[in-house]
Amino acid sequence: MLRAENKVLMDEWLELDLSEHIKHAVEELVTKGDDAALKSLYHTSISRDARQVVYESVIEALHQEKLTVENKHLLLQTTMQLLKGSSQDNLDFKLRPLTEIRPLLSDLFCDKSEYRRTALDFVTLFTKFAKIVQLKPHYSSPCAVSPDGTRIASATSGRFNHGIVQIWNAKTGTLVGEPLRGHTDFVNSVAFSLDGTRIVSGSQDRTVRIWNAETSSPVGEPLRGHDRWVMFVAFSPNGRHIVSGSDGTIRMGDAETGTLVGEPLRGQKKWFGSDWDAETGSPVGEPLRGHVNSVLSVAFSPDGTRIVSGLGDQTVQIWDAETGSPVGQPLRGHHNLVNFVAFSPAGTRIVSASNDRTVRIWDAEAVSPVGEPLRGHTGSVKCVAFSPDGTCITSISGGGAVHVWDVEALGILNATRRG
Repeated sequence: MLRAENKVLMDEWLELDLSEHIKHAVEELVTKGDDAALKSLYHTSISRDARQVVYESVIEALHQEKLTVENKHLLLQTTMQLLKGSSQDNLDFKLRPLTEIRPLLSDLFCDKSEYRRTALDFVTLFTKFAKIVQLKPHYSSPCAVSPDGTRIASATSGRFNHGIVQIWNAKTGTLVGEPLRGHTDFVNSVAFSLDGTRIVSGSQDRTVRIWNAETSSPVGEPLRGHDRWVMFVAFSPNGRHIVSGSDGTIRMGDAETGTLVGEPLRGQKKWFGSDWDAETGSPVGEPLRGHVNSVLSVAFSPDGTRIVSGLGDQTVQIWDAETGSPVGQPLRGHHNLVNFVAFSPAGTRIVSASNDRTVRIWDAEAVSPVGEPLRGHTGSVKCVAFSPDGTCITSISGGGAVHVWDVEALGILNATRRG
């Protein structure tokens, strides 16, 4: 008994010693630009309480007027290396709100790209910037977010429950209603209609199914006609038609009746069709040529004049929906497959989600990056969407972690990529 009490007392002394060391290390960096003492903790196993001391000491230091911009940058870099043992999905210490920390870093959001990147990483990873909800149980990808941001549709996987689509409450992470059953093989793509009343799913069983999002009941019969797996599905801007694609074949279906419209649009394996006549199935304008890899996601602009596609070659491409011509050069920045793309409600921004664990924002008019990528997911990001007012972005990783990013509060929507 006495030995146990002595051990507890010794642990408390060691923890107190460590806390003093941390405070001293932060002060050394602030006053002298010396990060050696703080870096000495890299290979030390520190407790949750010690992590909290590191975090609070750094926040206190950020308030000091004597902290130069160079030392502030060094402090954030060193701190993030020390704290990255905990991602924001499972942080074991309390964070300060973005509204408190963002003004303290205003001098780092400057023309120097390295400083901007460090400041953005810190506020996205180590402030209350993104609300996080975990979907459970039985979450899998692919997925889609409803236009109002309140629901998530995702496909299940596994030996005995593949081919099922489930609906989740985006705020609580709990299941809503009954599963959508009907597919006989894995579901590759799901999408909501613009009014949120319909869900469409495309499957490896080569069919497309339409569902009533409120009742979980099917709308019409399965749409058959693809010769291979259905890889992506999307609703047209007016919500009346569905676009589905497989290797070399694109088909359109009527969202109200659940029937196919016209003949299949067939083309080369590496291109994606632009638009077509709903009655005849004939293409309108030219196909969208130029893809060098698989199309993993497509989305229409709200006015229907442009199409954006996410590709397996790590790029995002914008197209003129009428002429079939690319708008600008491919948007580069992701370092892995681009799983999902979406337009903002105003059509001025595009957001993309990738296997590189980041979310990126693009200027749809200037065809250029907006700010730095959003980091925080610990796995591949499978889907992404803007909120109805365009101020927030919802992204979902393969592990079912839902991040809601307040990008307007950060100022990223109005940022331009410099440096």
